[in-house]
Amino acid sequence: MTVNDWITFILASTVIIISPGPSVIYVTTNSMTNEIKTIMPLIIGLTAGYFCGMGISLIFISSLLKISSYSLVVLKIIGSGYLTYLAIQMWTRKQINQDSRKPTFIRGVLIAMGNPKTLLFYTTFLPQFGHTQVDMVYLALCYGILSFIVDFSNMLISHFARILKIRTALFLGHNPR
Repeated sequence: MTVNDWITFILASTVIIISPGPSVIYVTTNSMTNEIKTIMPLIIGLTAGYFCGMGISLIFISSLLKISSYSLVVLKIIGSGYLTYLAIQMWTRKQINQDSRKPTFIRGVLIAMGNPKTLLFYTTFLPQFGHTQVDMVYLALCYGILSFIVDFSNMLISHFARILKIRTALFLGHNPR
């Protein structure tokens, strides 16, 4: 892979990871109501779930490559269409559901693995950038680490926004809750 491929992959991955989905919404809402030490197992669970999902996808992609080298080209074409479909769905979605249960490691893994579109997404997204099995492994590692960094940053920003809201309300003499 070239440096341009890596830069494009990292930028595309960051946009995808930041875009609202079950994990981003869950991390944001729980970070605004819980302490950081309560959210960390969730973040680690999400990352573990991402790696499990990517592992399953890599096994699928590897199986396709053993069948035929043309199957990866077909997968890339199908993947491009699927990614376009997801983009349209994301722009037209209006409803966001909140879950009030305590964030845990297991819940993070289940959120990351529980969305069947996630496995299909990894299977179609990674081949757009990688050309060999080794590339796919490096891309999966990079995506997982980037997901952790973005989720962790999201948690910190949301948590500090909550603190700022409380302090501003106290300063103005209002009840912060």
